Amino acid sequence: MQEPITTFRHHLAYEAVVECRILHEYVNDGPCRALDIRPTPDTAAKLRGLGLLFRTLPDGFLLIADAARDWSNPVYQRPEVFEFSFRVNDPQFLRYTEIPYLSGQFHVFDALGRADGTLHPGPFVDGSTRTDADTDGIGGIIRLHHQEGSPILPSPGTAPSELAQPLRSHLIRFQARRAFLRYIFTHKNQSTEDFGNYFIENFEVNNAFYKFTSPRAMELRNGRAGFDIRSTEPIPLRKSFESRGNLRRKRVNGLPFEYRRTLPMPRPENIIQDPLTDTFICEMLVNL
Repeated sequence: MQEPITTFRHHLAYEAVVECRILHEYVNDGPCRALDIRPTPDTAAKLRGLGLLFRTLPDGFLLIADAARDWSNPVYQRPEVFEFSFRVNDPQFLRYTEIPYLSGQFHVFDALGRADGTLHPGPFVDGSTRTDADTDGIGGIIRLHHQEGSPILPSPGTAPSELAQPLRSHLIRFQARRAFLRYIFTHKNQSTEDFGNYFIENFEVNNAFYKFTSPRAMELRNGRAGFDIRSTEPIPLRKSFESRGNLRRKRVNGLPFEYRRTLPMPRPENIIQDPLTDTFICEMLVNL
């Protein structure tokens, strides 16, 4: 005789109560996927005890609560601190991000007292969140608080399947590094007398125009003659640029046309720091 089949149906009603997103000006103030975030061991234990789920996002994380739980017990309203450790996993992050130019640094992002949801004092992350710590690479702590003025858990009396407070959102926003552009030009069959006829025109980055110096003759490390042209002000780095700049040469020696060439745009791997002026320079070699 065949035994009857019993089917059990479980209804799981989870809703996000906290989200933390990472934005970066380098990707046009879009999602930053360079941080690996996870709860500390102590916080992981707290989340399990409170029935909260931690879910990673490409650009941050979520805390998710069980809407079917009875949240009326006073234990859920006790003040709590939740900490999440993070590490930067992009080796070029320091080059394109406007933070202290140190290979090892530890930042603390704290939600306490920030009505707009940002986890740092200024509009962007800067040196103010860095603390003294002996660490390799770029990392730190994201600290969230559950208390009366900024609750994470549902309020007392919340009915099952009905979370009372709106989604609590937090932001960490990084600024793109500013760097002077330095184009180094060389031509194996060209003399230095002709370099003064070159100039950069219509160099536009995200609807802003930038000026460049006149050519300056120089000798490259390999002994070849060349010249360089620099921007007169720093330019914010971008992962992608909406426009380009052109190198042009005046009509000389009866040539019937003008030389024109589209210039490469700056990349993080070309960034160097000038210790004398405490500025950043993006150097790009161009063979004519």
